[in-house]
Amino acid sequence: MMDPVSFWMQANLFWIKVYQSQQETYLRVLCSMAKVVPHESAAEIAAEAEAMKSTLKPASRTTPRSTQRSTPRTTKPATRKTKAAATA
Repeated sequence: MMDPVSFWMQANLFWIKVYQSQQETYLRVLCSMAKVVPHESAAEIAAEAEAMKSTLKPASRTTPRSTQRSTPRTTKPATRKTKAAATA
């Protein structure tokens, strides 16, 4: 009779092999499907992307972030006091 650890290891190895077999079969199926799918050229994809640009609605933000602040900052940013400056 097997001890529990050996039994557990053999059971795990069995399921690992099943999982590996499933993954290999899945990848083989994907590869065989990819062979028969027609490949688009880069020019066709670029033309489709350009056509889609006109159908997209503009972003909700109308002004870029760089131009949102109309007035320059007038206050200085807060400075940290160092330990040496605090004790002096």
